[in-house]
Amino acid sequence: MLSKVVNSRSGFRHLSLTLILLFCLSPITASAESLKKSIAADLDLDGRVERIEIDGEREQALHIRRGKKLLWQGVPATWQPWKIQIADVDGDERSEIIVGVFKATKFFTKPHNCLFIYGFSGNSVFPKWLGSSLSRPFTDFVFADLDSEAGDELIAIETTLEERKSLAVYHWNSFGFTLDRRRGKWQMARFLDVKKDTILINADRKQIFLAKDHMRSR
Repeated sequence: MLSKVVNSRSGFRHLSLTLILLFCLSPITASAESLKKSIAADLDLDGRVERIEIDGEREQALHIRRGKKLLWQGVPATWQPWKIQIADVDGDERSEIIVGVFKATKFFTKPHNCLFIYGFSGNSVFPKWLGSSLSRPFTDFVFADLDSEAGDELIAIETTLEERKSLAVYHWNSFGFTLDRRRGKWQMARFLDVKKDTILINADRKQIFLAKDHMRSR
C-alpha cells in the first residue's frame, strides 16, 4: 500500500513508504559468494568497538563480535547478501547495519533486491526495517549525510518502467522511508565515490555530484 503526502521538506512532493512497497524484478549488483567484508565500529557509542563481519559463504552470513565474543549472527546466506553499510539512519547518533539482499518475500514471490536494516541493542541485533523494495526497483544504494537534519539519507539507483536509471534520495520517517527527490532518466548509472557528505555518480558518462542540499553535473 502506498500513500502520498505533501510537506515542505526540501520543497519536494514526498512518497511515504510506510507499508509494503512496490516491487519489480531488479538485477543483483554482486554475488553473495563474493561478499566478504569486516567493519569496526562503536555501534552504540559505549566506548567499545564491535566488529561487523559478513561472509556470503557462511550459513549465517552476518556476525557481530566484540573482541572474541560472538554477540549475534543472522542473515542466512540463502538471502544472497550483496552489500553492507553502517550508517545513522534515524539521527540518534547510533549506527545501524544496512544489508542489501536478493530474495523473495511474502508478497513478492520472485527474488529481488531488498533493503534490510538492523539496530544494535548493546549485546544483540534486532530488525529495524525489512523493506521488500523502495518506491521503484533498485540496483544499488548508499547512505550519506546530505542535509542539515539529523541522520543519514538513503540514496538509491533505481530502475523506471522504461528501464531507465534514476537517482532517488530518501529520509527516515520513524517507521520507513520517505522520498525527498528524484533525478534522471539515464541508460546507466553507478556510484563512483562515496564520502560522508558527498557522492559522485557516473550517469551516461557524465559526473553527477550530490552534496548537502545540492546536486550538479558536468
